[in-house]
Amino acid sequence: MVFQCGHLTCCKCRFCFSYQDYNKSQQQPKWVMCPTCRQRTDYGNIAYVDDRQEKSSGSDNSPTSQDCEKGEASLAVQGSYGTKLEAVTRRVLWIKFSEPDSKVLVFSSWNDVLDVLEHAFKANGITYIRMKGGRKSHAAISEFRGQNKKNQESTDEQQEPKSIQVLLLLIQHGANGLNLLEAQHVVLVEPLLNPAAEAQAISRVHRIGQEKRTLVHRFIVKNTVEESIHKLNRSRNTTTTSFISGNTKNQDQPILTLKDVECLFASSTPAAEDSEKKTEEEKEASESTSSLRQLPPAVAAAIAAERRLMQNRLPASSPAL
Repeated sequence: MVFQCGHLTCCKCRFCFSYQDYNKSQQQPKWVMCPTCRQRTDYGNIAYVDDRQEKSSGSDNSPTSQDCEKGEASLAVQGSYGTKLEAVTRRVLWIKFSEPDSKVLVFSSWNDVLDVLEHAFKANGITYIRMKGGRKSHAAISEFRGQNKKNQESTDEQQEPKSIQVLLLLIQHGANGLNLLEAQHVVLVEPLLNPAAEAQAISRVHRIGQEKRTLVHRFIVKNTVEESIHKLNRSRNTTTTSFISGNTKNQDQPILTLKDVECLFASSTPAAEDSEKKTEEEKEASESTSSLRQLPPAVAAAIAAERRLMQNRLPASSPAL
């Protein structure tokens, strides 16, 4: 459904609002208000677009998800870089094979991860460039967009310049303020605690002016803390004030309560089943020590101090007369 102002909306959603207006006024409305700009459009001036023919014509030749999984699994990665980074490299190789003209944004929270990915991409023949911030970031983005091709052709006419297919970015530097409509794929190497940062990273590609289909690839290791982070991220309500205010340096860092930290690092190993035979005191002691060992030193010290404070607040037993 396209209005006179140029905005469009889903027909089903628009008809639901029209039905509600009809029940309130008991009269058939003669115009519809655009939900984006609030401009009125007569019913006779509304255009309808039906894309069922395009979907049906492309469904015969489009590969199924099972075919894509089999094709991706058949690709061999040169070198050994760990399970996750090999999976990321294999996915980029599959995108390069299935969509040669597509570009990919790879986001990570760690410089070390991007260093390893650079070696993996170089060994597997994937053209990439890394944005490290500062003045060189503009040159990296221009090269990723292909704006330096003319200069390369003038300096070296014999060698054809290779188009950059992958842009490596830190989530802290590249998730805000960039317009990268040239890319169609976003790869998130790790799950993020901040849903707003994840949305900003995806918005570098999925924004106004994008004419192609965009895809987001998340990589989460099963039965690890990454799965807990992903679940906590989904359970957070983005409408609530869950971000630190006051300090401008930490505005994008989410507030984590002690309960959130314990949920993130809760152990679900088979050894926990054997501990059921122990007494309640031994069970609590073993769970507390095992959970603290998995935490960073600063977080473990904070949790231990909180537990000691709670124990000191318990009423002391009365002395025997």
